Amino acid sequence: MKKLVVSLCIPFFAYTASNIAYSHAKSAQPQENAFPAVIPVHLESVPKSGFHLEAMKYGLPSYQNLTFYETFISSANYERRVPNWVLQCLHKEDLEGEEASNRKHSQFTDKALTVPPIFRASNDAYFGSGYSRGHMVPAGDTSKKSQSAMNETFILNSNIIPQHHHNNSHFWYRLETYVHHTLVKGGNYKSVRVVSGPCFLPIVEQPLEYDSANAEKKAKRYVKYQVLGEAGVAVPSHIFKVILIEPFDNNNDTSQSENLLSNESESEGGQKSNQLVPVSDKSLIPSYQKPNQKFLLSAFLIPNDFIPANKELKDFEVPLSFLEKHTGLIFFPFLNRDSHTKSICESTSCEMMSEEGLERWNYARRINWANSVHEVDAVLLEIKSKGRTLDERTLNAYNKKKEELSKGQ
Repeated sequence: MKKLVVSLCIPFFAYTASNIAYSHAKSAQPQENAFPAVIPVHLESVPKSGFHLEAMKYGLPSYQNLTFYETFISSANYERRVPNWVLQCLHKEDLEGEEASNRKHSQFTDKALTVPPIFRASNDAYFGSGYSRGHMVPAGDTSKKSQSAMNETFILNSNIIPQHHHNNSHFWYRLETYVHHTLVKGGNYKSVRVVSGPCFLPIVEQPLEYDSANAEKKAKRYVKYQVLGEAGVAVPSHIFKVILIEPFDNNNDTSQSENLLSNESESEGGQKSNQLVPVSDKSLIPSYQKPNQKFLLSAFLIPNDFIPANKELKDFEVPLSFLEKHTGLIFFPFLNRDSHTKSICESTSCEMMSEEGLERWNYARRINWANSVHEVDAVLLEIKSKGRTLDERTLNAYNKKKEELSKGQ
């Protein structure tokens, strides 16, 4: 247990020390050269809850410009105006219960209070750019928490990157749904930690006069990216998502976690398989396959571009070392990854919903977003025209929206 406490304290003390050093350096500057932005001291700039300590248990990817929100931790990249990474720690109970928030009441904002004003992204930068404002922590993951928790997912510097429109609404959304419904709601384990963020991979450019005999010598590698608006919001070439699945301990205690942190041997023992289906329409969301007691850990690197419908999640799995090399981040440094982890796609099917499944899944979402009976009827007519029937999820959304609209009349 002492080792666990020490592991939790290391990142906090490292972060605090870096802030103190920065404060001393800043105060020592002559007034005329002082930093122009005043960085306010907020509770959000340090861990403030048990959730934060649990999320940090296996270490943070880095300790630069941290902000601790209600449901996630974020590291801001001041130069690129996007997060370096965003960390979630999800449990099944986090996604159950009554709705506590509504996306309609959330707005994208540049008010990242722990980010100096001159480094903040802006909504204007995105308008007309051809890129959407892509969430790293999905707003839907906070719907059972509070309206303030959902609002925090709309803070530009902390949780938003420029994302290809089709990618955002199709492949990336299918990946988010896989995590939310198949892994967290449909799985049977202790927690799921998810780290998401942008990646800027180098591109290889050949000289104008191509010489095949010396191609490797003359080719040059560059990291190039578009920036949006006067704010200069960087457009990443790729987007990553690293997923760590923590199983329940055999004896329902902390022994396995302590062993993992101290690199000691892992206890053996089986646990009965338990497959759970998160929604009534089993054809939409693949059921979760119960793994053995090893942690499951995988890194996925998705091009920030159009992704064909026939692509599968496992097509984008990369070695964690490759992602670390190109991001400068170290994922879950307190976890003995070599002996205590196994690839998610080796242990489960890594199956996301299909594009057709996504279209059917979106019927309920479109009904939820509808502001009039006419908009609801348009969705129903589309379902009927394609010869489909209402699944339970869509029917529930329809009945709820019908009652809501009738009260508003």
